[in-house]
Amino acid sequence: MHKAKTSNIKIVLIGAGSLFFGRQFIKNIIKSEVFHGGTLCLVDIDGKVLEKMTRLAKMAVREAGISLKIESSMDRRAVLEGADFVVACFAKDSIYYRGMECNVSAKYGVRMSSGDSAGPGGIFRALRELPTLLSCADDTLELCPDAWFINLTNPLAVNGLALRMFKPELKSISLSNGPQMPNIKKHYLKNAQIIESEADYTPEHDEKFEMKIVGVNKFSWILEAKYDGRDIIEDIAESVKLKAVEELDALEEDINTSSVNVIAYDIYRAFGYLPLYAETSKEYMVYWQGKNVSKELIPEIKLWNIGNRYDRLNEMWKEIDGYLEGKKPIDEFLNDEKPLSAVKIIESLITGKKSRFYINTFSSGVVDNMTPDTYLEILCEVGKDSIKPLHLGEIPRSIKGLIEIIADMHEITAEAVYNEDINLLRRAMILDPLICSMSDADAILNELLEIEKHEISSSFFQ
Repeated sequence: MHKAKTSNIKIVLIGAGSLFFGRQFIKNIIKSEVFHGGTLCLVDIDGKVLEKMTRLAKMAVREAGISLKIESSMDRRAVLEGADFVVACFAKDSIYYRGMECNVSAKYGVRMSSGDSAGPGGIFRALRELPTLLSCADDTLELCPDAWFINLTNPLAVNGLALRMFKPELKSISLSNGPQMPNIKKHYLKNAQIIESEADYTPEHDEKFEMKIVGVNKFSWILEAKYDGRDIIEDIAESVKLKAVEELDALEEDINTSSVNVIAYDIYRAFGYLPLYAETSKEYMVYWQGKNVSKELIPEIKLWNIGNRYDRLNEMWKEIDGYLEGKKPIDEFLNDEKPLSAVKIIESLITGKKSRFYINTFSSGVVDNMTPDTYLEILCEVGKDSIKPLHLGEIPRSIKGLIEIIADMHEITAEAVYNEDINLLRRAMILDPLICSMSDADAILNELLEIEKHEISSSFFQ
């Protein structure tokens, strides 16, 4: 590893035991010279998990041969003072509750494949996680008021919006690692058959390829895709269509297969624009809930599988234990790195090197036909201590309404949690696009409130 200039940057990671993000965040920080000489503080309320992640981080720092101080605490307030960046990525008993939310909702005809952002699952996750997130924001404003607060805790849109609405003095953004460049460009250039494989992607391709993408988190749309000045949307759509035909052929033969391209192409035909990720967009739309009367080959949405997630989590912990016990070489941990946009954004905020990322924030007037306080996932330019949304233009009418309904539901959910208002919570549930019956909404609401009563403010039960 190259010798780097030392810094005094201090980062606090709240939820360090989150294996789906925490371990990758640690690797990325260690591999970036920007943070050498600084401090990484790991926070988690689970002492056993925190001890493992702290040991792992210290082992990785020694292996890398760099100067990076690793601290840890079960009390975030003990380490927040002097922080430059606070990153929140926590989840308490998420697998269990997501499973319950998906199963209870399915009883009333609402099917969720992930259950952490859309539908009743997204609303109830906000009920469980947002109060803690707002408390973290209060502590940040008290102990390190100039710090940037970067949220990666789901539901991203609701949580991020609440931070901007109710803690406006906090420098906050919400961030997903999904819709980032150049990964998206690589995928769609391959779809358009301009490159044979993503490995063929070069800086020249990057410079020639322009995309416009907008939406709410996990429900974004491709408005424009031009390569060397030529519109390639039809090329991309044709590739999706060909894959959809293959999927339909398999479905006709009762072969268990994905239907994501069939769904993507159906959305394209109906609305005139491609979803960025049909796999997540389908959960914000009612069309694949299995309510159709006429025969359709596309199967209803598969419920989120709690067993698969527990298995995956256990495998991850086995891997971590392997490093800690010396059964696996620690250099494998460092080399198995997945670049994180959160770390890249922090680098740009520190160094001033301008870069562009899709960030969840207020649209701030860059979308001509939406109010400036609409909370969207939009392209922003990041520079020295600044994040600026870039002008987009208008969102086409055929998808604008779809986005606005979800954005409104997110806002009402945030207000319901913040004000501890059961009537607003019911309104958010009824407004959700997956809900087709007010009585079903009430039944889901009441059952999940009873199941999660120990995690939710008592005000909702008065």
